Amino acid sequence: MLLLLMVGLTASGTSSASQTSSDPDVQQSRSGEALWGFYIYMAADNSLWEEAEWDLNEMKRIGSRPGLLEIVTLTDYQERTGYKDEADIRNGTTRAYHVLKGQLEQTPLDELNPAWNKEVDMGKGESLSSFLTWATTAYPAQNRVLVIWDHGKGWKKVAEDSGGSYLTMPEISGALDEVGVNFTMIGFDACLMAQTEIVHTLAPYTELVIGSQAYEPALGWTYDTMLGSLLPDLEQLESEEVARRLIHNYVESYRNGSKSSDYSVTYSAVAVEELARLETAIEELAWQLRNVSRVYRAALLGIRDSTQTFHDNDFLDLYDLSQQVAQRIPIPQVKAAALQVQTAVENAVVAQDHWFMPNRRDVTDAHGLSLYFPDNSIKSTYFDLSFTHGSYWPQFLDEFFDPKPATGELEAARATPIDLDENGYDEVLKWEANYTLEAPGGHLMVQVLDKHMGLVSFDTLDLVGDQDNLTGGPVEVVRSGDYHLQFLLFDDDGHLADVVNQGPYSLDLRLPDLALTQLSVRYQGQEVSGLVEGDEVSIMVQVDNLGTVASPPSWMNLTVNGQVTANLTLASLEPGAGIIRNVAWEPLSDATFLIEGRVEAEDMAAEANPLNNLQNRSVKVHPTAPSPFSPDIGLSLLEAPDLLANGTGFAPARLRVTLTDPVTSPFDLMELEGTTPSDWEFDLPDAPILVNGGDSVELNLSLRVPLPTVAGDYEVQLTAVARDGTTGTTASLMIPVPGYTGASLSAILDRPNLEIGGSGQVLVTIINMGNQPAKFSLRKVLVEAIDAPILDSGIDLGPFENTTMELNLTVEENLAPGDYILHLTLSERADQREIVSLNLTLPVGEGDDDDDNGLLTVRTFFLVALAVVVVVVVFLYRHIPGRRSP
Repeated sequence: MLLLLMVGLTASGTSSASQTSSDPDVQQSRSGEALWGFYIYMAADNSLWEEAEWDLNEMKRIGSRPGLLEIVTLTDYQERTGYKDEADIRNGTTRAYHVLKGQLEQTPLDELNPAWNKEVDMGKGESLSSFLTWATTAYPAQNRVLVIWDHGKGWKKVAEDSGGSYLTMPEISGALDEVGVNFTMIGFDACLMAQTEIVHTLAPYTELVIGSQAYEPALGWTYDTMLGSLLPDLEQLESEEVARRLIHNYVESYRNGSKSSDYSVTYSAVAVEELARLETAIEELAWQLRNVSRVYRAALLGIRDSTQTFHDNDFLDLYDLSQQVAQRIPIPQVKAAALQVQTAVENAVVAQDHWFMPNRRDVTDAHGLSLYFPDNSIKSTYFDLSFTHGSYWPQFLDEFFDPKPATGELEAARATPIDLDENGYDEVLKWEANYTLEAPGGHLMVQVLDKHMGLVSFDTLDLVGDQDNLTGGPVEVVRSGDYHLQFLLFDDDGHLADVVNQGPYSLDLRLPDLALTQLSVRYQGQEVSGLVEGDEVSIMVQVDNLGTVASPPSWMNLTVNGQVTANLTLASLEPGAGIIRNVAWEPLSDATFLIEGRVEAEDMAAEANPLNNLQNRSVKVHPTAPSPFSPDIGLSLLEAPDLLANGTGFAPARLRVTLTDPVTSPFDLMELEGTTPSDWEFDLPDAPILVNGGDSVELNLSLRVPLPTVAGDYEVQLTAVARDGTTGTTASLMIPVPGYTGASLSAILDRPNLEIGGSGQVLVTIINMGNQPAKFSLRKVLVEAIDAPILDSGIDLGPFENTTMELNLTVEENLAPGDYILHLTLSERADQREIVSLNLTLPVGEGDDDDDNGLLTVRTFFLVALAVVVVVVVFLYRHIPGRRSP
């Protein structure tokens, strides 16, 4: 079952109902406003009615806090035939709750809307607006958070009611217009709601939109852990930090197994203030894709099919989509537009987290925001969304699903390298092209691309006829290298009709090109962005010659806040060669430091590419006082231990560890300490792990599990220890050890042979070699003249346990002497499948009362031996010198 939740933070208010607790955390002020208010629109009049109760119980563990936090819900219950709750009042009704610690305070529905009686249609916009008007007035808050709770199908629908109604994005927008208040966050405890179209709809009403790109587990938001993570310092938290904690704790609850899930999970927060830049980038990408879609339709179909989706394949991860476009459409303008979208997504998505549940949908390429890109046609209601009004995106989709053939052709296009100064090196290109268009008009674009297919320059020629022979050039470049020419033929309505790539052509200007390619601050060889006063670090600089001839001798000038720190002399560098220098440095104050580097040579005119501006670099370092370090640790299971094919051991378990410094602080060095069952062993890193303030580091660990481990679930723990000795929270994870079976069977006769008419014993030892309890059956095959009854053939053994059984043998008088075989078989009791068997030879000799046969039974031999020992001891006791005889 999937869950959609709407949450809002608010403070005090008035309510008509029930008791309040004496707990000071529960008593509610009836004046003023809280810092944060969560307003939760719980549309559970559907298959999620039971999950609503679970979530309300989670909320009650936190409860509203006077002046700090308000939790208010409108909860609609499904009518269940034959079902009664404890008071027979919730079944099929709608309830307005003020959530206190340990209890729910109810307000009659007619105080929210005079027309309401017992049941509210949650799929109507007026229901949402009535709830919010009451909740934000009765329980006001400085920061309001609205969360819609139910099934979600993206922009298509949400908040389904049993009557068949549901909320659409235009209805939600209309309800928020009527309420007339702004929210700090609008979120969804529902599936598939982190979408560009939804953010656009809600942008006028909120600062942040939070939601999941993928399905949500049935338990949805984990309100106890999510809201609980805010309480310790809620007064100091900015809205983005609140969103980050909600998202991290939601995902972490499923990643660490404290809440059960049937799905991989994602969650993200989008800043509305970045939406305009994001949509501008989407518009440019849509326009570029529209222009090239006729020629690159097959590539676009492949891109669409391979982009990250989330159960509903109409919704694609926007970042992954643009990333694949940049990689697979070889047109620089398209690539540039796609890269702009990636940058805009990174800026707009201010917090995101995801967890890939093994054997479920892979969400590794989730970046926090989806976009509608169906596989065949556009759903008509898509055009009801405000996002589509005047947008190029639906126009691109419309043309993509109604393709028209290209209307022109480049019959020939080629270039000729030319050596201008006759020094043997080509320096410019000339080109020619033949084209045909079905209608007069259009234009030809000739583009110079570098060896990475990046745009260097372009020229556009307007075409006046439907066919022609064109020549152009020379095409000049500013640095040596390999170049391609790209010829793009566009028809009169701007669609790409044909494309021809030619090259590579090698041009060599015979010039050096000194470049300062790296400038960074490093601690123990790793780059850091924040420092504490007194940290002993180094400034790393790298200079490369990107030209085609050796550079003249040069020097590197390094300054910190304008003061010269180092002047490094650099020798001549051959083409393609580079040099790295490290300069020791220690910040002695808490100021911000601007570190600048410049590489200079005596003859800087000998610079192959004056446009790349790589002689100068700078970096800012922000030292701050060290803050208490309490790293968050995420621990998830990538691969459980598995029995090797040869049965000699377990393949190690593989775990993913995520270390996060939750505050913006200087870097820290962390060592991991693990706690495991006896004889288990973590493969922990040998060196400390560096984490920059506010950043995260992911690493994979192996966990070796010894073979003699009883099947079951075992807890392992990891703790991070910072360089100052403080420890963070401990992450725990249950590791499932799979079961395996096996057994051994051995037997021994208690004497050298048996006698006709005599008796003996066979001792049978059974060992359970498996790591789980087992039920065995023991069976025998033996001649009838030797009786060896198995008194209890059913054997129950725990993991690695053993038992020994006695088979009493009786040999009949009529049996002839000789060797007889006792065949024993050990089987699983459930299906009688044979596990192991053995044959024991039973020598049977003639019975004889005389002792002259020289054969003694084991017991007789033992008694004789004992008597001999006694005689020897007595003799020695009497005759050894120094001993006094009695």
